[in-house]
Amino acid sequence: TNPSSMQTVTITASYKGTTRTLTVYVYPMPVIKSVSMHPIPLIGGFVGTATVTLQQPAPITTEIAIAENSPYVTIPSPRTLQAGQTLVNIPVYSINPLQDETIGFNARIVGDPAAPKPGTIDLRRSQLTSLSVSLNPISGGKKAVLTVTHNLALPVSRVVSLSSSNPAIASVPA
Repeated sequence: TNPSSMQTVTITASYKGTTRTLTVYVYPMPVIKSVSMHPIPLIGGFVGTATVTLQQPAPITTEIAIAENSPYVTIPSPRTLQAGQTLVNIPVYSINPLQDETIGFNARIVGDPAAPKPGTIDLRRSQLTSLSVSLNPISGGKKAVLTVTHNLALPVSRVVSLSSSNPAIASVPA
C-alpha cells in the first residue's frame, strides 16, 4: 500500500529456531504535478526539452519514464530524479516531419500503477518557402542579392546550400 508518510516496517524470518529481522523504510510514491514542453513549437531537426515536475521533492531516488509513439521524436527514458529533486528535464530529439504534427506523450513514475500524466509536442516542419533575387533581369558582371526565406524563425543559424545551373555565367557563394 502507498503510505501517506514514511513508515518503518520490520520483516521477520524464522526457520528451525533461527530468527532474522530486517527494517524496511517505505516512502510514499511521488506524484507528477505537471508535464511541459519547450520550446513551443519544436522545429523539426532540433532538440527540445520535456520537463516533468513532482508535487513534492522526491523522497528517494525515483525514475520517470516517458512513452511516445511517433517516428519523428525520440525521448530517452527512463530518467532519474535524486532524492530531494522536484523536476527532471529530458531531451526530446526530433527529425523533420512530412507535415506539422501534434504528438502526444505520457510521463509516469516507474513502478507506480497510477495513470500517466499526458503531455503534447507541437512539432513543426522546417522548410524553405521562397528564394528571390534583388535584380531580375540582371546585366552580366553585376552583383545581386539572393534572399532565402524559411517558414519558421530558427533557434540557431543554419547553412543553406546554393547552386547555379550555369556557374560560368551566374555564380553563387559556396
